[in-house]
Amino acid sequence: MLDKKIYRYTPVELLDTIRNSKDTNLVEQAKAELAKRALSEAELQKLEIEYTQYKDFQAKRKDEPLTREEWLTLFFIPYSSSGGPFNNKEFAKEEAERYEKYGYETKKKQAAEAQLWGTIFWIVVVLVIAVLFKYFNIRI
Repeated sequence: MLDKKIYRYTPVELLDTIRNSKDTNLVEQAKAELAKRALSEAELQKLEIEYTQYKDFQAKRKDEPLTREEWLTLFFIPYSSSGGPFNNKEFAKEEAERYEKYGYETKKKQAAEAQLWGTIFWIVVVLVIAVLFKYFNIRI
């Protein structure tokens, strides 16, 4: 889970690891860590409620669409300016990694779509400017 040491996991993360991880070694470590914390029965019940809320939030997050601001940002700045027009290693890549890391599947798809439309938009803008320069006989 996110490259953290097992002792830094929250109780909810430990329970999620125990219930969903395919790594048996990690599951055993999580069980040992949860047992070491010696939670009372009331705390375990509260943990179950928090875990249910966590899973509900995780499922909701999966289908959450891009906000208008995110979409417009990815549309108008589909690539970073630090490495030329075809280098999207900065902003757009960081956003895609964040969407992947936290399970935003819909946002990830919409971000790729916004970048595609943004790229098409900027190509059209450049072509229109080139045609206008040619039409009005403007030389640079």
